[in-house]
Amino acid sequence: MCAQVGISDPGFRKRSFRALKLKQVLLAILLAAFCSTLQAQVCSVEQTRIPADIPVPNVEATESTFQQFAWDSFLGLNAAQVGGAPASVPLQKPLWTSWSSVVDMLSCQGTPTPAGCVCPNGDCAEAGSRFFPSACRAIPGYQDYRVMQQRGPVDDMFLLAEVGELSNSPVIDRFGDFLRYEIMVSPVTYDNIVGDGLWDQSVIDGIDEELVMHCGTAEYQGGDPANTDMGNIVLKLAWMNANDALNLDQYYAEEMLVYTPGYRSPDGVERCEVQTMALVGMHIAHKTLRQPNWIWSTFEHRDVAPNCTDAMTDPGITDTNMSCPDSVDSEFNLYGSQCNADDPACAPCNTGPASNALGDLCRNPTTPGLEGWCLDQPPTPLGGTSKLCRHVAVVPPEIETVPAPIPDPLPDNYPQAAAWNQACANELVMGGHDPWSHYMLISSQWLVAGALPPEPKPPETLTCESVADEVFFGIVNAGAIEPKVRSRGGTERPFLGNITMESYTKSNCIGCHARATLENGGGQEFTSDFMYFLSLNVAEHDNNFMTYMAEDPTSSCELPGDPAIVEFDVFGGASNANVAEQSLEVLVGIEVPDYLPAPVISARDILDHDEPWVHSSDVIEMLADDSCLPGACEVDLVYAPRAGQSWHQYRSVPGLKITAEQPQLATHLVVEFEGLDCADIDPLDLRVWVSDNSQGTYANQVDGDYLDLTLFLLPDPPDPEPEAEFHAIPTLSRAGLLILGMAVVFIGLRLSYRD
Repeated sequence: MCAQVGISDPGFRKRSFRALKLKQVLLAILLAAFCSTLQAQVCSVEQTRIPADIPVPNVEATESTFQQFAWDSFLGLNAAQVGGAPASVPLQKPLWTSWSSVVDMLSCQGTPTPAGCVCPNGDCAEAGSRFFPSACRAIPGYQDYRVMQQRGPVDDMFLLAEVGELSNSPVIDRFGDFLRYEIMVSPVTYDNIVGDGLWDQSVIDGIDEELVMHCGTAEYQGGDPANTDMGNIVLKLAWMNANDALNLDQYYAEEMLVYTPGYRSPDGVERCEVQTMALVGMHIAHKTLRQPNWIWSTFEHRDVAPNCTDAMTDPGITDTNMSCPDSVDSEFNLYGSQCNADDPACAPCNTGPASNALGDLCRNPTTPGLEGWCLDQPPTPLGGTSKLCRHVAVVPPEIETVPAPIPDPLPDNYPQAAAWNQACANELVMGGHDPWSHYMLISSQWLVAGALPPEPKPPETLTCESVADEVFFGIVNAGAIEPKVRSRGGTERPFLGNITMESYTKSNCIGCHARATLENGGGQEFTSDFMYFLSLNVAEHDNNFMTYMAEDPTSSCELPGDPAIVEFDVFGGASNANVAEQSLEVLVGIEVPDYLPAPVISARDILDHDEPWVHSSDVIEMLADDSCLPGACEVDLVYAPRAGQSWHQYRSVPGLKITAEQPQLATHLVVEFEGLDCADIDPLDLRVWVSDNSQGTYANQVDGDYLDLTLFLLPDPPDPEPEAEFHAIPTLSRAGLLILGMAVVFIGLRLSYRD
């Protein structure tokens, strides 16, 4: 159409400008402006759809194709519903907040269902399951929150990752708080892993080929992350504590339960607190049919850090980019003004901070040789605060009340990401979609067509594969990965990282994740389809461990003066069939509050329990007072009170040693407080502890010491309040603008022809 009216017609350009009629001049100007908008980035924010794949074959895809894919994914994921506009904060939450985290998914599998799991329809094989550590279950209404947590001794909720493992380096923001991290899996990913049994170490022990996750289809346009045609999506999120100095209108913020394991606190007590957390970084990994290597996209909040002043160091140089600005004029969250002029309170540029733990405090018991980190303490005064700059410089979008122009010329690094950032920022601002306009795409990363199987026609015959060996075969095939950025020496390499998550290292998403493997029981390694969390977290799962639960206590108190007796049903065992023939040896005791004396504890079998447990008949013996075990009898503990209760100092009381020939247990625990009236105690103030000394690979013990597996007994929480409905105000979409523009053109042509 543009050529027909003379925009690109050579004859049009040869005519005398003066001979043109005024209407034709105006029409030409109008058409030139209109046609230029058709060729620019079109960011749709009112009706979003998560794309299932890039819309064209790899041989036809450009950098803009993948950067648009990233923005479409970001907007669709952060919509309140499939196909809707970005969530209106705080009335609405993004789609992904209903997903399970890796911790939720891996912690809630096995039989019986582990304590602390809250699952849709009571079925933890369903996506959306949640796991609440015992300390978090003491929070009133805990089921209304998501939990920022970790699995066992894998400190991935605050330590940065290295290739194939965790580092010992956290990020500490300008307010002195640790950044926290979580990995969320889409419903398709949840079903893929749980359905294939990949949460179970015994299944991983038996693998004999490369893992291939689901790709979805290239044609699907429904935008629903729960549809198998969407393929697998995994998010990694970075959060900072929402300090009062932050303008929360510019952040997606969420009230969450933030868990701290006991060994990361100086007093050794695990904690769980309700905190408002602000989102500062988001990785999106999406396995698609055309890009089975996953398309990697990473977003940052625009205020996390300034750009470094120099380019990335050259390949082969291990040092990362340490060229922080000498000072900053504005407050960046990871480079505050207190770090100006090399203030000794801050760590060197892009270098991990100094530990805030004294002596041997706050160390991970599985890695005692590493420095400790006390998550509930301020940073050390010397070098304890992070000072970061973005390794590869980018151009943040302008956030104005009127649309800002696309950068011209485009920057050297990730040029199309900069163009899409400005286009989408304009649309988000004009649509009133704060806080999402304050997030920017650093870039996507993908494989070139030559590194992937050729696409057949029709494309639905393309098969889903694992292509990790196309990327890493002893060295990273850097030539296959796009986009590339220029280093100081002029070499172009595929660097891509997020300063909130890859703070102290050179990063290449695809090149790093291509090395992810799983080891089977015979010591053979197979690629795990670019996903590290299986090798890092599944080994920490309790499927090879004993899991115990105690049902709500009952009291025999019917009349004043009755003896103070409280009874519990305690049951549990190993869920893994591989250890079904092992024996069981556990200690069972009671933790009592400071207002009660030590009780007398006895037990009997549960003869009518509906689970097929091996009962503990004739194998029960009392623990003598001198048989207290480390961590079970002499440790004073303080727990957060439940609703309507007071704080109490707790002490552990020795109870019973129970053995059985198979690793299942069901017993009835009787706790009697001699000399007390039943009205003197509240049964819910008592807590059961179980420590396991069973033999075999599943035994819950570390270096021969019993672990305290305290089980909290909590009343059911109240039903959550219904969320307020949000009705978006309709605005003129791009499609509407297109129709309006075509109408203007049609009217202009009619006027021109009439003359």
